Amino acid sequence: MQDRIFSGMYPTGIVWSDREVIEYNDYKRLAFLSYATLTLDIESDCPDFLRNEIIADAKRFQDKKGEYIEYMSGQKILLGYALYPEKYIYNVKVSYYYNISSMQHTKTIEVEAYDSEEAEDTVRKMFPHIINIEVIKKI
Repeated sequence: MQDRIFSGMYPTGIVWSDREVIEYNDYKRLAFLSYATLTLDIESDCPDFLRNEIIADAKRFQDKKGEYIEYMSGQKILLGYALYPEKYIYNVKVSYYYNISSMQHTKTIEVEAYDSEEAEDTVRKMFPHIINIEVIKKI
């Protein structure tokens, strides 16, 4: 990368700036890459000859989506964390038979899943003879 380009890792993302242009008492910002979305926003007035270098440098981070990187004095952050939905805890109450000739049993299981359908599917794989299933999201 050219000596003209300064890149810095900040709490919300990476900034690329032009060391030869001062704006508001700082290097002029050329681009920003969000850790959350890995979206690269390039300023409209970024010179073309610097743009390609910034895109190539940003791609190094975009290619590490899902990996943790270290920034700012040893702190770590998951690249693209907004692209991964949050998992929730569900209580799944299931009524089932051990086998066709056995008595009915009821059990409540705690399941971590992205949504209620995934929680239900997880429990359905555990019990072959299900009579009834109820999924409740824990708050």
